[in-house]
Amino acid sequence: MSDSWTPVHLADIFTPGRGISYSANDLKDADGTGSPFITIKNFNKGGGFNHKGLKTYSGPDFPMQRLEPEALLIANTDVTRDAEIIGAPLLVPALDERPLFSMDVNQLTPTGKLGYVDPRYIFFRLCIADARSHMQKVSAGSTVLHLNVKDALKFRFDLPPVSEQAKIAQILDTLDTQIQKTEALIVKLEKIKEGLLHDLLTRGIDQNGQLRPTPEQAPELYKESALGLIPKEWICSEIEDLLDCPSRSGLYKPSTFHGRGAPMIQMGNIFSSEFVSFEKVGRVSVTPSELEIFGLENGDLLFARRSLVLEGAGKASLVKDLPEPSTFESSIVRLRLRRNVISPYFAIAFLQSHFSYSNRRKFIRQVAVSGVSSADIRQFLCLVPPLGEQQKITSCLGTSRSRIASERKTLAKLKKQKAGLMNDLLTGRVRVTPLLKDAV
Repeated sequence: MSDSWTPVHLADIFTPGRGISYSANDLKDADGTGSPFITIKNFNKGGGFNHKGLKTYSGPDFPMQRLEPEALLIANTDVTRDAEIIGAPLLVPALDERPLFSMDVNQLTPTGKLGYVDPRYIFFRLCIADARSHMQKVSAGSTVLHLNVKDALKFRFDLPPVSEQAKIAQILDTLDTQIQKTEALIVKLEKIKEGLLHDLLTRGIDQNGQLRPTPEQAPELYKESALGLIPKEWICSEIEDLLDCPSRSGLYKPSTFHGRGAPMIQMGNIFSSEFVSFEKVGRVSVTPSELEIFGLENGDLLFARRSLVLEGAGKASLVKDLPEPSTFESSIVRLRLRRNVISPYFAIAFLQSHFSYSNRRKFIRQVAVSGVSSADIRQFLCLVPPLGEQQKITSCLGTSRSRIASERKTLAKLKKQKAGLMNDLLTGRVRVTPLLKDAV
């Protein structure tokens, strides 16, 4: 590291200022009335501003505590399980009105003792591992973490000259912009896919490869069913009538059998996507006969029998690209379909739709957790177009899915690149001085 970088503590360059106290009646969801109000819900995990958490405030005004754009805040309270918010930084964005901020947040105001400090640089600096570790160490609490702000400001790091601060922040800002644009594109593509799925599941694809006219345009092409109007060529069937073999609940094994052996799909592996995830999968020791009875095949449908949230009960996921012989736990139900009648890919597209949720909702029982039984699952309704039409529908959805997957890979690559650059640039391991010389 160059001698031009100065060792500092946060307390050398910032003084903390806590936000205002408020009552629940002072806050509303951001609806255009009242002043923007920043709380810990506006902090992304690890740092950054989350617009979705923005509230409006209608209590007494505190003009001196209104924030300018790029004001630097840190969270001094955290209710997340893994302490992902405590001490995390946030730069205030430009809003329609200068916001106020809550007592769970501290503003870091520059002291000016060491001259100008770029708040964007400090924001990024407080996001990397050594800063996050320090903030977590100087926090305490069980269900709610509280930051010892005085100790937080003892965080020591090396501060580059202002010109390097600005260049480093510019490079990371550029990457952030690319990441945000990619995230926005993924959201847009997901909405397009959702609209496409709705059209495909209500109108289908005709012999010319086009969406059928709507029921309003051509009512003679449709008929009534338990799920509403559907194309005349389609049927509406209970899943039980589409099964190739009886449904099967998963395998229970005591904890002494866990940690080795075959992959065991658990609830967390089926909630994240329409396809079963084999990432972070647990393992269990099973006998050959258990693996034969409780094993998985590509094309199997796995249903969650219970969930902490209502929407999760009865949720389905499809086994695809099975990496090795695997099994599934007792809270999951396995179904195998007659593939000469229905494609598993079409089935999962339908079962993940709001049409299916509306149908299965009536089966869900709510006690401590939301749940359905194997018998309930077999009574779930499913639309069944002719096989050829199912293939056309899944092909359309596959194209949309592939585009989204490609953008997700791009996003992961950008985030990995940013993480590497942050550690290199913010610690001085890689210098930006050659870029500054080129700019002169």
